[in-house]
Amino acid sequence: MLLGQLGDGLARFVAIQGGKMMRHNVLAFCLVAGSVLLASCSSEPETFTMSGTVEDRTVDVRNEISPGEAKRDRLSCRGTNSSPIYDGGPIEVIDGAGVTVAAGKIVGGNWAPDRQGCLFTWEVRRVPAGLKIYKVVLPQKSPTRAYTEEEASKPIDFQWG
Repeated sequence: MLLGQLGDGLARFVAIQGGKMMRHNVLAFCLVAGSVLLASCSSEPETFTMSGTVEDRTVDVRNEISPGEAKRDRLSCRGTNSSPIYDGGPIEVIDGAGVTVAAGKIVGGNWAPDRQGCLFTWEVRRVPAGLKIYKVVLPQKSPTRAYTEEEASKPIDFQWG
């Protein structure tokens, strides 16, 4: 609608001026103005990615070998039936009002040589920038403490179990 009105107004201007060169200048102006308007209308809000690790101390090692062997070989692992921490498990980011603003997944899981459990990574993409508070929600847990955007843009580590 706005582009149509702009075009009508410029066409009347060209008709009044009546010059061929003026039409070309106006046409060029219309193309540039239209491109700028379309670019500003289609721009996406600014976002960032939150990430980190979740250490799960309630894990089973695949193939049921001893934890010592698992640590030595950095074998993959999964959460037990009582643990919601698993490859592909959900993770959410909420704002200060408790509204979910982005969701992601827990990934992988390997025995950490220097820990007593499995270390999973997590990532939530397209978290909206500019919020005052960001909280992470792990499955079956209350939201974490509040993070500023600066803190949320750095890796955040959690422990389960």
